[in-house]
Amino acid sequence: MQFAGEGERSMKGLVMKSLGDLEEVTELVSNLAIPQPDNGEIRVKISAASVNPIDWRRAYPQYGSGCTFPAVPGVDGAGVVDAVGEGVHLHSVGDRVHFHTKFPAAHGSLAEFAICLETSAVSVPDDVGFDVACALPCAAWTAYEALYDRLRIGTAKKGTTIYIPGGAGGVGQFAVQMALGEALTVITSGGSDSSISHLKSLGCQLVLNYNSDDIVAEIMKFTNDEGVSLAFETVSNENCATTVKALGFAASIVSIVNAIADESIFMKGVTAHHVLLGAHAFQKSQQQRELFQEFGEATLTLLQKGTLTVDITSRSPLDGAKQQ
Repeated sequence: MQFAGEGERSMKGLVMKSLGDLEEVTELVSNLAIPQPDNGEIRVKISAASVNPIDWRRAYPQYGSGCTFPAVPGVDGAGVVDAVGEGVHLHSVGDRVHFHTKFPAAHGSLAEFAICLETSAVSVPDDVGFDVACALPCAAWTAYEALYDRLRIGTAKKGTTIYIPGGAGGVGQFAVQMALGEALTVITSGGSDSSISHLKSLGCQLVLNYNSDDIVAEIMKFTNDEGVSLAFETVSNENCATTVKALGFAASIVSIVNAIADESIFMKGVTAHHVLLGAHAFQKSQQQRELFQEFGEATLTLLQKGTLTVDITSRSPLDGAKQQ
């Protein structure tokens, strides 16, 4: 990330200057140099961007110690390709795309222009708005990889039990909808009356309150002491210990938090998977990097079929992004 010199074209962007309190280390500036795409990269004129937990967490030392500052945050965005680097073959100038950038990235989506690898961007149909498209990559692509690529819900027997804690969260909301779309029996949890009511309205067969219910006891009661066949841990390492206790024999679990280290999964014959969406961008294998195309296209198909909906709770101009 660089600042524009005298006479250079410039852009607005939210700049994170260092590690520290988010309000203190971020600033909206108007004199950023418009970045140029390198080999295999594209530049996107941003129409909409979403704010994910990873964007604000990077301000804190435990998450952002590997970052180079100053930098423009924002891993997800959507807009129109306006420049391409050498060797780009998946996208052209004028294409509508949404994308998930590397983390950390110097030129994120919370600016008027962003840079991403061409393999991290997926074409957006004309009938999908940029505001909806920018909300999909980090959360929905993660849910898709976890459920379809790892847990194989597309070939699971109808009625198979799956536990997705935090079903009203960013990733959880898409995972719940995907599982319901495959006619699985969905058990989930929420922490407020509104989130619990919303999850019930989607058709989840059992919705628990993680603040007051005995999660394991309720799941065992619901499954006649068999436990669930599938689980997707989206919340935390601490919560994962509870999720593991709810697994049945020979179950499968996928986690997007740290590695599952519970020895009981061995005794239960449990298969454990881990997903880190952004890791694909760092792989040497072109096939691995281009998996974003599969995840993105499949997610858009689910959106267009009506299996997925995007709940946009608030919108703000760029100068309000640090409050989101």
